[in-house]
Amino acid sequence: MFDNIGYAILDKLSKTAFWEWFTKKFLSSATTRVFGYPQFPMEDFFKIVDLLKPNKLYAFVCSDYSSVGSIAMRVLANTNFKFTHGGMIQRGSYMSARVVHMRSIGLQLDHILTLLREVDYFAVIEIPLIDGVDYDKAQARIASSWANRTKLNYDFEERLGNDPNKVYCSEYVLNICGDICAIKPRTQTILGREVFAPDNILDIGKVVYSNHKGVLRKYLSDLN
Repeated sequence: MFDNIGYAILDKLSKTAFWEWFTKKFLSSATTRVFGYPQFPMEDFFKIVDLLKPNKLYAFVCSDYSSVGSIAMRVLANTNFKFTHGGMIQRGSYMSARVVHMRSIGLQLDHILTLLREVDYFAVIEIPLIDGVDYDKAQARIASSWANRTKLNYDFEERLGNDPNKVYCSEYVLNICGDICAIKPRTQTILGREVFAPDNILDIGKVVYSNHKGVLRKYLSDLN
């Protein structure tokens, strides 16, 4: 009973201007910390770029685990999320490797290093595709979303399918490759609504890199 009341309150709150302001100001700020700095091992940047193969589709998930936003998300959702953010990776050289991801300020195209400086944990997922032509289809979708980025807004309700122009971070990944992924995506119920959370991205492909010990144990036990 209490959970239902709490979910209803949070559902109404998520539709308000205050929630959008609060999310932009606090929950979505990767660098808002009370103590310390993000702890990602920056030397792993080279390892990540080197493992990206031509004509393979990659997504990422990450978390600044000790940030105010990450802590608040885990408490509000009452979950043990490993990751709180996700997006797509654009393969390139050390100078040009990029991530495409939906943030509170809109769709962003950043150098991977920019993101790694903001996080504690990072994982790379190779997405298996149904057909050989689906790689080009996914790249075309990424290019189209970037070309139309001014029309896209962050979905502060974080509700699947509520508006084609409102998308949250892991939903963006689902929109790019959900219907062409060889592994059917799983959703879960959080705060009384169906969501595709960043952790769900781990299950739609092969995790080829992570510095998170829990992910290493579960997904990378067969790798060196």
